[in-house]
This record gives sequence, C-alpha cells and structure tokens, in this order.
Amino acid sequence: MFVVRWNLVVGIVSVAFAVYAAWQAIAIAQAGVVNQIPQLEGDGGGSLLFAVVLATAGIAGMWKPVVALPLYAITLVIGVLVALIYQDLMLWFWDLGALILGAVTVFSACKARQRSTQPGAA
Repeated sequence: MFVVRWNLVVGIVSVAFAVYAAWQAIAIAQAGVVNQIPQLEGDGGGSLLFAVVLATAGIAGMWKPVVALPLYAITLVIGVLVALIYQDLMLWFWDLGALILGAVTVFSACKARQRSTQPGAA
C-alpha cells in the first residue's frame, strides 16, 4: 500500500513557496532602493524574513512536524505584521498559503501518530 509522506510534500511545497516569496521580496526591496522609497524597502525586508522563516519551517517539518508548527505560527505573525504595517495586500495571500501549509502539517502529524498507535502497525 502506498502511503503519502505528507510531511515531505509539505516541506517541498513550503521551500518552493518560500523561494518564490523571497524572489518577490528582493524585487520589491530593490525597487524601493532604486526609487528611494523606504516603505518598499521595509516591505521587501519584512517579506524576505517571512520567506526565510517559511523555508525553515518547511525544512524542519520534513523531519519533525512538531518542530515546524511553532515556526509556521511565527511565519504567520511576521506576515500579518508586515502586511498590516506596510499595507501589503499580496502578503495576506502569502499568509493564507502558510496557514494552509501549517494546517496540513498538523494533519500529517496527527495521522502519523494515529498510525503508530494502531495495533499491528509496522
């Protein structure tokens, strides 16, 4: 029987998601530096921090989903604060993605625990 290792899937998706978010954050910050707009510089820096913590959560979740849960929560807090401070609508969508990835991590950790406590589980 084929069992999907959701923690690996979520980890890979999180890292890919974080790479794209980091690329976007660097582009925003670069536009802020070139045009001397401090709000764009700050938004890009905050979004880059969001992407780094998201990638860290994804990598941690591949091995220990329990360790990844606080990191996903920190990612959400960073994203919400940056979105509120810099009025960045796109970061709200990034937060939604991080929330979904964190929820799937919780689901996979619960299913793994349930499989390990079933009688006859290998």
